[in-house]
Amino acid sequence: MVEDRVAYLAGLVAGKRLLDIGVVDHMILERDRKGSDWLHGQLAGVASYSLGVDVLEDDVRRLREEGYNVVVGDVASLELEERFDVVVAGEVIEHLDSPASVFALAAKTLVPGGRLVVTTPYPFYVGRVWKNWRGAVSDSVDHVGLFWPSGLIEYAERYGLTPDVFRPVTKAPGSRIGKAVVAMKPLWTGLGFSELAMAETAIYEFVFGNPSVTDAHD
Repeated sequence: MVEDRVAYLAGLVAGKRLLDIGVVDHMILERDRKGSDWLHGQLAGVASYSLGVDVLEDDVRRLREEGYNVVVGDVASLELEERFDVVVAGEVIEHLDSPASVFALAAKTLVPGGRLVVTTPYPFYVGRVWKNWRGAVSDSVDHVGLFWPSGLIEYAERYGLTPDVFRPVTKAPGSRIGKAVVAMKPLWTGLGFSELAMAETAIYEFVFGNPSVTDAHD
């Protein structure tokens, strides 16, 4: 289980050539609110080279004025001559008309043995399930899909990417009910329930052009 998604991803791209998809984070105001937790800022700060891509033209222009190497582009039609060690799609695939385009772009731009890293909401998170049971809106209104592990693995294999690492990301509970659920973790895991119930987000890592993959994070 990963407790700090941003720190984990920064460790993956440190010293590497990075392509970061969907860098604006919904809108520039959201980026400003997050401050040091803004994903692209953290990744660009540790990568040896980074290129960010987003469809929001005004926000990309502002980021370029701030010194970030970012371009306007739609992942479904983006053409790049550069090659990268790591492609990151952080909390973006659930917004796309064509989720497969992330895998297609990675297959075109990764060096052999390069890594695609996708993070996306985990559909079976207990908070999400609970809200659905209560009839409440359970996700961002601009999400067009939720993805489970086998579905993302199928996408990856269609584009020559081999699944390598799965990391659930925990969320610190904010409500009294959530804190009670966490406190009772030994009880419900002892009854056979998976701790994946507490994973709000999941990290998936795929390797391109290298069928003999190993977990580099042991």
